[in-house]
Amino acid sequence: MNLKLLFSIVLLVFSQTFFAQETKTETAGTETSPTTTAPNVTAAKTPDFKKQMQDLKNQEKAYLAQLEADKKAAKIKADFDKKAAEEAQKAAEKANSQAKEAEAKAAAEAKEATEKAAKEKAIADKAQAEADKKAAEAAKDVANKTAKEAAIAAKVQAEADKKASEESEKISKEKIATYKKEVDAAKDAQDKFSKDVAKLKKEKEEADKKLAESAKLALEKSTMLEEQIAKATAEAEKAAAAEAKIAAEKAAKTN
Repeated sequence: MNLKLLFSIVLLVFSQTFFAQETKTETAGTETSPTTTAPNVTAAKTPDFKKQMQDLKNQEKAYLAQLEADKKAAKIKADFDKKAAEEAQKAAEKANSQAKEAEAKAAAEAKEATEKAAKEKAIADKAQAEADKKAAEAAKDVANKTAKEAAIAAKVQAEADKKASEESEKISKEKIATYKKEVDAAKDAQDKFSKDVAKLKKEKEEADKKLAESAKLALEKSTMLEEQIAKATAEAEKAAAAEAKIAAEKAAKTN
């Protein structure tokens, strides 16, 4: 475009110079040939250089106007592209911010669920430990008590046997019956303590079973919470992706 303008200016200058030269030539010809008739002078029609100059000026003005229009159009397009890019960037930043917020929320919920599950597990472990401790103490007490009672019964039985052996000929049937009652009472006591031990063992088994069921429920609840967290995270990511896609499509349409 600049070369065209330069060429037009050079042509305009050349035309002006040529027109001036032709004018001088015609003047000189008129002065040197006074006998030339009027019809011969007008017969050679000279070009309309003024019109050509005006046409060149009009072309120059049109070119300059076109150049200015092109500049304005380029500026408008650049401003539009800049605005579209800014809107696309804002949409992308908004989508990124929403995705980060959703991720942070999901992470917080996951952390809360994990902490809750850990607390519940700690409570269940503590309850199990306390139950085991109590059962062990009870079993120990029963074992000690049973051992003591067995020792007493054995001692009573030994004494009774000794007395029965030493006084078998001296004591009467009533005394033997009395000793026998004492032995039976000692055996009954031993049987009672054996039953108590069996009862405590059964109670311990039931306590262990209940604790196992509690631990199982806590584990199932923790698993359910993890599934809910995973589902919420997936939905948040899906929503963020959809919003980002809509923003991108909107920016593309605007551009």
